[in-house]
Amino acid sequence: MNMTDYYETAMINTMRSITAPAPAAVYLALYLSDPTDTGTGGTEVSYTGYARRPVTLSAPETEGVNVRVRNLAEIIFATPGGSAGTVTHAGLMSAATGGNMLVHAPLINPIPMTAEVSPRFAAGNIQLSMNGGNLDPAYKTRILNYLRGTTIQGFEPFLAMFDGDPTSGGAELSGAGYARLPVAFDAPAEQVSGFMQAQNHNSVESAAAVVNWGSWAFGVIMDAAAGGGRVWYRQNLASYSMHNNAKAYIRPGDIAIALN
Repeated sequence: MNMTDYYETAMINTMRSITAPAPAAVYLALYLSDPTDTGTGGTEVSYTGYARRPVTLSAPETEGVNVRVRNLAEIIFATPGGSAGTVTHAGLMSAATGGNMLVHAPLINPIPMTAEVSPRFAAGNIQLSMNGGNLDPAYKTRILNYLRGTTIQGFEPFLAMFDGDPTSGGAELSGAGYARLPVAFDAPAEQVSGFMQAQNHNSVESAAAVVNWGSWAFGVIMDAAAGGGRVWYRQNLASYSMHNNAKAYIRPGDIAIALN
């Protein structure tokens, strides 16, 4: 799954209190060349009868830290009246015409468009996966549900301290004086390798521990000052004992949220 710059930016911006209104439906478009991450490159197929086709996606399926959705029904395009080029890529669009490209990918088997060919994709042939990385599976699920019509509300992010991997039983520290720490992110910017990334522009410092909060092993971005859901996590270089006036300190740029 190759997310476009538009989609990556919208998802990261939710962590900057900017809501991402979901499209009412998403549509599959066919391309004769790579539309690239800009979503505006490449050449969309054009012939009499061609139209983008609506796509109904399954509920996200989680396996470990990986999350995916797939198309639930077969998708069939009209047959061209004659040669119309070779389809090499496909993109998922936010509208039947115009709109924004959200994801794109090359076809495993390009489709020569002739009067004998009706391009079709069987149920389950289109799989959109978010694998690995530092985004929490719960937030990957939100990102994929956006493609299913679920708006993501913008929120103020907070850094929480965990004693272990939050995806496999790690627990948030606690104790008198402990509190999650507000984090402010820069606007997303494209990196040399093509992905969009935002970094914290503020320093983050906790109060001094007056009791033993536990061992801080993972930093976790949460979407609320209390309760809420996990968004991002990363293991510290070491596990830090948070007691006897210990403080957590994060420098500007230490937290980087990236999507690709």
